Amino acid sequence: MSLRRRMLLVLPCALAFLATNCNRTREYSLEGRVVGKDTGAHQITVAHGDIPGFMPAMTMPYRVKQAPELEKVKPGDKITADIVLNDDGSEYWLENLRVTDQSGRENSASLHEPHQFVPGEHPPDVALINQDGRTIHLSDYLGKAVLITFIYTRCPMPEFCPRLSSQFARIQDELKKDPEDYDKTHLLTISFDLAHDTER
Repeated sequence: MSLRRRMLLVLPCALAFLATNCNRTREYSLEGRVVGKDTGAHQITVAHGDIPGFMPAMTMPYRVKQAPELEKVKPGDKITADIVLNDDGSEYWLENLRVTDQSGRENSASLHEPHQFVPGEHPPDVALINQDGRTIHLSDYLGKAVLITFIYTRCPMPEFCPRLSSQFARIQDELKKDPEDYDKTHLLTISFDLAHDTER
């Protein structure tokens, strides 16, 4: 067999190998209830249970790439699906979405997306426990610009909690360059995984 013919036979295999390894993904099974749908963004918000090996019970948005799958699902539906995640965590989406129970559609009006504050709206003065075990309130920082983010330390996707934490660190470093700005601001990171993220 000529060298040229060997190359023609080997090249498709090599390209297939590269494509497979450059776009490797992981898959996890999801079961939950749809609490919101954004057709324009091609995503649904799902309240799901624990996903072993991936994340604890959570309510979060997921992209649905297949239009027919997105079209058939409605708030209130119970679903099963596969979460597909790039190995580098840069992208994730749902596939093989299946509606297992539609009876919740009747009560979908009672399902609400998380409230999004608008400029000028006052948040509730909630009590929080800081890293020193001390109770603090948002009102403790009246007169300051307060930046708040929400994380949990077991977050498996780098574009979420780890990214937010690194951005907060950069903001902190920049603020320290100007003592006046530093004194007028406060960065507050709140965990919503109380069972694992403690002041210890």
